[in-house]
Amino acid sequence: MSNNNEKLICTLLYNHQAWDNFGNRVFCCLANYSKFDESQSDIFSNEFQIGQALENFNKRLVEARNEFNNGRFPTECSFCQRKEEIGQTSFRQDNLKEFEETTNRILSRENVDKIEYMDVKLGNICNLKCRMCNPYASSLLKNEFEQIYPGSLRQSENSEFDWYKKNNFFQELSANSKDLKLLHFTGGEPFLNKEMWDYIDALIEMDLAKKIILRFNTNFTIFSEDLFSKLKHFKEVRLYLSIDATEKEFEYIRFPGKWETIVSNFNELNRLAKDNSNVTVILNPAIQILNVTEIKSLALFLSQFENISHLIDLNFVNSPKAFSISSLPQKIKNEIKLLLLSESKDILKLVDNPKELSEQLREVISLLDIENNPRDIKEFLRINQIFDQNRDQTLNDILPAHWIKHILDEVTKA
Repeated sequence: MSNNNEKLICTLLYNHQAWDNFGNRVFCCLANYSKFDESQSDIFSNEFQIGQALENFNKRLVEARNEFNNGRFPTECSFCQRKEEIGQTSFRQDNLKEFEETTNRILSRENVDKIEYMDVKLGNICNLKCRMCNPYASSLLKNEFEQIYPGSLRQSENSEFDWYKKNNFFQELSANSKDLKLLHFTGGEPFLNKEMWDYIDALIEMDLAKKIILRFNTNFTIFSEDLFSKLKHFKEVRLYLSIDATEKEFEYIRFPGKWETIVSNFNELNRLAKDNSNVTVILNPAIQILNVTEIKSLALFLSQFENISHLIDLNFVNSPKAFSISSLPQKIKNEIKLLLLSESKDILKLVDNPKELSEQLREVISLLDIENNPRDIKEFLRINQIFDQNRDQTLNDILPAHWIKHILDEVTKA
């Protein structure tokens, strides 16, 4: 790529369109809109505008481009800004490389009016009730969430999570997909979405699939040979698998998921992938209190499948704050640091992306260095006690006994 990319720009503000779980148009999946309110319809609108050039999307988008041009990160882009300030590779920087040709055209002040990348969050229909999740991403969590945070869902009672079924959304998407290079679906659980699969069939029928990289965030509880037969039509498929741990730890975190289902689906994918090299698997665990010691177990599990890529990309749970590893008592944090230091070499030998994972392991250590608030770990206990009662599970089966003791000692300080 040209050295011109040192100029501050974000390619996604030119060639990308994204929708959140509510159908709101957003700059990207990581954009922060907390400073805006719902009255700003020029930003929060699920009106389908794919047929026009992205620079006309709304006034705010143009302003954000200008802010980048003037050497400033827009407020919405604080996530990438923080990453870059501490020397980590940001989503913005990843996409400068992903769309290198388009990036150079932008830097050369050429007109960019093609949508090459779409990111669609398909509402909240899901088949799991993950402990660190919420009803905006899993419909099954509504009742328990109301128990945990009474009254918190009132403001979203009229939200339309099935927005993609209206206004001919997927029909319009099909009609405007000729320039697509990257297509990303999340949920909810996208593999449950019939409308999405109909659209994927349409891309195959229109002979567009062969030039598109297809990306999913999926819990991988759903997989079949029929599903795989669709995927092999695409230029490349990247499966980001939301699997946080193995065995009983997996079943505790991602209830009512069964570990045997995950193992079966991995075996099937490994069999099918033997003669098809277009599918890349990335384990994408959400690192939190319940699984921070499980990274090596995940790497060992993944390494046994010879036809599947051995990639791990860590996410970090920051909300609810109670689940963040930064909320742990210091004695436990010190123990985790020693464990990671002793295991890191073995972990990095097992994966295909040791450089990137090494950087993320350092981020784990950084989070463990943040001073905790005893109120957060008290909240962690309260939330999991409600889940345990509803699900006939117990935290004592997952965390070591001495961790429980340290946590209870910390709670007395709250």
